[in-house]
Amino acid sequence: MNIIIIGVEPPCPRCRLLHEITLEVVHELGLQADVEKIACTSDEAQRFGRTGNAHDIAQWAGIDVDWDTVHRLASAGWSQALDDLLMPCKEKAATEGL
Repeated sequence: MNIIIIGVEPPCPRCRLLHEITLEVVHELGLQADVEKIACTSDEAQRFGRTGNAHDIAQWAGIDVDWDTVHRLASAGWSQALDDLLMPCKEKAATEGL
């Protein structure tokens, strides 16, 4: 089994958490799986479809985001406040199939 996590490089708090949880689950279930991280900007990631990070989505969709607050929150790791701040980007990505 090959599990590919597409995210930003260096990993954001959410990408890092997803990678850690994925490794834990693979280990707990005793699965034989390669867990690979690839950058959303890479050619390999683009083969899966249109990919991007929150900044890309905000730019594409014209969503105003307080990036200073995002960076401050992200530097402390994942938090609900960070998720809430970026939720408009997540929702837009979902409606656009990103």
